[in-house]
Amino acid sequence: MLTIIPIQPIPNRTFSSKIPIDDQNQTLQFELQYNELAGYWLMTIRDESGNDIISCLPVIPAQNILEQYEYLGIGSAYVVPAQTVKEQWPSLDTLGSTWYLVWGDTDGGDVSG
Repeated sequence: MLTIIPIQPIPNRTFSSKIPIDDQNQTLQFELQYNELAGYWLMTIRDESGNDIISCLPVIPAQNILEQYEYLGIGSAYVVPAQTVKEQWPSLDTLGSTWYLVWGDTDGGDVSG
C-alpha cells in the first residue's frame, strides 16, 4: 500500500502521520528543514515517543530514500513529481505540492517511474 505523506513546505515544521507499513499502522514524527545554501530539504524521522530514528535525511528523488535503513522496518519512501517538473528536486516552495513524499511497505518496490 502506498500513502502520500501530507507535507507543507514550511522549514522547521514538525508533524506526525499514521502510516500503514507492512500491515501495521505506525505513527512517525517528521521534522523538515530546508538547506538554503544547497537548495534541498532534510527530514528527521522520529518514533511516537520522539526518539530519533533517522536524522537529516536528504529529501531527493530517484530512489527509495529509506533503502539503506530497511533494517529499521519503517517502510520505503520516494520523492516523486506530481506533474511534469523542470526542477531536479523539490525547492523551498514545491515540496508537498509539485513533489510528493510517497510511503510504502518495506518491500514497496520502485514507484519513481
